[in-house]
Amino acid sequence: ADSLINEEIEYLRVAMGHENESLDEFVKAHDACQEDLMYFPTRYAYGLSSVAGNMEKLTALQNEFENVKNRMDDETKKVQRLEQKIKLLTHGYQTRAGKLWSQIEATFKQMDTAATELECFQALQKQEHYAASHRINGLFEEIKRQKELEEYLQKRYGDLVAEKERIQRLLEEHKRQAQIQEEIDSQNCAVEESKLQTQIQEKIVDNNRAFELSNSAADHVDNVQEQITDAIPKDPATVMDVDSHLDSTCLEANLTKDDIVVDKAMLVQDNYCDI
Repeated sequence: ADSLINEEIEYLRVAMGHENESLDEFVKAHDACQEDLMYFPTRYAYGLSSVAGNMEKLTALQNEFENVKNRMDDETKKVQRLEQKIKLLTHGYQTRAGKLWSQIEATFKQMDTAATELECFQALQKQEHYAASHRINGLFEEIKRQKELEEYLQKRYGDLVAEKERIQRLLEEHKRQAQIQEEIDSQNCAVEESKLQTQIQEKIVDNNRAFELSNSAADHVDNVQEQITDAIPKDPATVMDVDSHLDSTCLEANLTKDDIVVDKAMLVQDNYCDI
């Protein structure tokens, strides 16, 4: 069938002398004929509007209008029936959509707010990205300074610990020397005390010996005095001379005894002062 149609087209083109025309020219000619073609009710046939009268054109247009109106009414009824069916099928969805519309609006508002916040945070991210390098360099510098400070403090701490140990050693050495010196002093003091005790004992022995000698001398003087008294005559002058001589002898003996006692007391006092 397609080949027969193509053969008929070629035949007509050759017969009408249009074999050299393009397809666009045929389309334009077809559109022009279609626009000029009109249905005339009075003729009950189609014809060219360019050769028809005004009354025929008006009647044809009115007829076309009525046809279009009737067709529109039919389409309207059909649409109403379809709307009823759609309403019956989608009433639950519409009700739910009405209830959810407020939530949808709130969600859209949140989306708008989130989009705005996203833009703000993206801009902030760009700024932070640009500033991150400077911050990182600053942090590295701060870490370097902190390390140097820690090294300095550790070195200073080590020096202070060494100084503390040195001072402790010096204190221990000083305490040890002081203890040794104290022991030496105590030993010297004990030696001196023993020497002093020995000297005191020797002096006490000497004083006791001298005191005994003085007592024996006094006894001897008393015996001599008695012998002289018995031997000499009873002349008053001679008696007075002898008495004066004996008194002087006794005085010297008594003085010697007192001197010994005083010397002993002074020696004991000097020893206590030295201790």
